[in-house]
Amino acid sequence: MLRIPAALALGLGLSLATAPLSAQSVQWTTLGFGTAGQTGLPLLTGTNLQYGRPLVLTLTNARPASPAFFVVGLSAGNTPVFGSTFVPSNDASLFVPVGTGGTARLRLVIPDLCPAVPLTLYAQCLIVDAANPTGAALSNAIRATIRDNVPSDFNGDGYSDLAIGVAGEDVNSNVDAGAVNVAYGGPTGITNAGAELIREGEMLNGSALLGTAEADDAFGSAIATGDFDGDGYDDLAIGAYGEDTPNGSVLDSGKVHIVYGSAVGLQGGQPVGREDQVFRMGAGLPGPAQAFSYLGKSLCAGDFNGDGFDDLAVGAPFYDETLFNDGVVFVLFGSATGLVSSGNLKITEPLNPESDDRFGWELEAGDWNGDGFCDIAVGRPYEDLGTAQDTGAVSVLYMGPTGVVSTRDIHMNTAISGVPIEGTATAFDLYGFALANGDFNGDGTDDLAIGIPYYDIDLPSLISAAGGVNVLHGAVDFGLVATGNQLWTQDSTGVQDSAALGDTFGYALTAGDFDYDGFCDLAIGVPGENFGGVNDTGAVNVLYGSGAGITATLDQLWQQNSLGVNSNGADDAFGFALWCGRIDGDCGFDLVFGIPGETVNGNDAGAVEVFYWFNSPTAEWSQAPLSGAPQNGDRFGGALAGSPDQEPW
Repeated sequence: MLRIPAALALGLGLSLATAPLSAQSVQWTTLGFGTAGQTGLPLLTGTNLQYGRPLVLTLTNARPASPAFFVVGLSAGNTPVFGSTFVPSNDASLFVPVGTGGTARLRLVIPDLCPAVPLTLYAQCLIVDAANPTGAALSNAIRATIRDNVPSDFNGDGYSDLAIGVAGEDVNSNVDAGAVNVAYGGPTGITNAGAELIREGEMLNGSALLGTAEADDAFGSAIATGDFDGDGYDDLAIGAYGEDTPNGSVLDSGKVHIVYGSAVGLQGGQPVGREDQVFRMGAGLPGPAQAFSYLGKSLCAGDFNGDGFDDLAVGAPFYDETLFNDGVVFVLFGSATGLVSSGNLKITEPLNPESDDRFGWELEAGDWNGDGFCDIAVGRPYEDLGTAQDTGAVSVLYMGPTGVVSTRDIHMNTAISGVPIEGTATAFDLYGFALANGDFNGDGTDDLAIGIPYYDIDLPSLISAAGGVNVLHGAVDFGLVATGNQLWTQDSTGVQDSAALGDTFGYALTAGDFDYDGFCDLAIGVPGENFGGVNDTGAVNVLYGSGAGITATLDQLWQQNSLGVNSNGADDAFGFALWCGRIDGDCGFDLVFGIPGETVNGNDAGAVEVFYWFNSPTAEWSQAPLSGAPQNGDRFGGALAGSPDQEPW
């Protein structure tokens, strides 16, 4: 892992903290600087330039006759030549061997700034051949502007905004048609100013959305955010796995709806901004539509091909590709005009597909091999291992410019490079039911947390469905490794509370730097937790990151009673869904708890609680102060970005 030297960081006025991947994309521009080298025409490209993330610079076509070095020049000025760039004179961290193959790659972490204004950086490389010093070559120069790491910022004001799935919302007489509530962040956190209720076919900021609300659409059952058109405003992808497409003819084939951000927030299209889109099998995705495939059951966003625009992965876990319910994942690519259907991918389970694996049940994006391209983790929790049913597994798809480059299969009872994955797989564990990405050990390479909510703990006696979480670390050029992998349960040393029947620890996961110390922390939903004899009130454990990865030091256990906003209730399922972002004006990531069973105005309509780590007071939100009427079965808070509304089926 290569970091910017302290002297360089101080020269830029940067702090040396890191934070999780932002959904906001960055486009590199090639400038008219640089000359053709005597040993070839060196070409410099960059990917993934974001605060707190590795900047990956790749040099090709250098073609030195013997092993050489390239030196990176970084500048905040508009003359990226070596007379005015930051190049430490004796620091080898900015010198990387090229070799006779003519390709080299350098990784730097651009520190997370908070608060921050956009910063433009220029990069250029000088290739020096030790055997022929006079043959030095200067690459082209490239430029990109980076912003603070604020995920889910629909109106571009520098604060994260909150999208809340309400998959059980009744629209007119259409039961469980679904909706999404959006509340905007600001200096003091979430307010109801400008709050939006997104429902198919209804007006949104002056323009009508596509589609028609129909019974059992489950619109809002999955949510993802990303900047698909690269305009600096995050966009919203909404899954509706129960949609009958086209025109009601194919039951539960599913679809995904895209609503674009703008200076006024999410909007329905002209004259305010970009038109919304709908993708389904046979219309923007390979078809024809297939009944009960549940397209849109899971979603995740990331720049999978490294072109500077976020892309969207869409799961259809009940799709029959070659076998019953083996499942598929589709990938739509971003562009200057938004998501496009051309060049889309259809990805099937790479290793030994079986009936009812449900490949695509859960999706997560992260750069686990440090090459600058977001990769995709695909949960298949209903995978059978031998005779053990539904133990579960995760397929990791390592992405590149043209699609999937390589894959890796991860599950308990196996090993990576001879190192075993912690835990013993048993029937109905559902390994891969939930996923979360974050750099837990602060090395600049993403790590992956895998939820195992129905994991059985054998202490001396069996505790069924107590739950667990497996954490694996990423490694440059290799990807996820088993070295140092961890298995966490509520009976792990230092973790608050103790495992009990049906707790489902690991049902939901989210990762963010809550205490702003440079390490991602992990929030773990335990919606089956009982308190005071009341069933399924729910809880959330928070484990903190460190140089050694996740630890139980300072572990916290949150419930509604401890937050002091509302009290525990039966079947509230506090922690059923989780999400985090920079919602208010401080640097820490704030944590949002989904409570789909919460009683609001006498109805089991659902709510969310927003816990601000530093300054703002904890607050509970429902449709009552936002938009819409709380009704029984709404499931408000059942889905948050990256944490879908999912029950075991």
